[in-house]
Amino acid sequence: MVPTFFEPFARDLIQLSNLEQTSGSILDVACGTGILSYLVADSHNIIVRRVVVGIHVNPSMLRMARHSYSRKSIEWIEGSAISLPFPDDESFILVMCQQGLQFFPVGFRH
Repeated sequence: MVPTFFEPFARDLIQLSNLEQTSGSILDVACGTGILSYLVADSHNIIVRRVVVGIHVNPSMLRMARHSYSRKSIEWIEGSAISLPFPDDESFILVMCQQGLQFFPVGFRH
């Protein structure tokens, strides 16, 4: 049900993000079951090198993402958007969040 409901929104977000020529690391915050991460990983051409990282606080959602999209080169990480588990020298060319913002604490959304 989740991919069926959220896939059209994910495709719109990808189109708005102009990813065709984007290479580098892309972070999907609050990735849930992984539909946006999957579509981002799937949207590149062979000339563009792209790394997709999906992060989510709920291990059950990540298990579903890993199971559903195991054939894609996506790095799945359990962690919180409030305290991202990345070193200071790690960077992403794009950070996306499709449907997670409404679940963040009120003060964090501002």
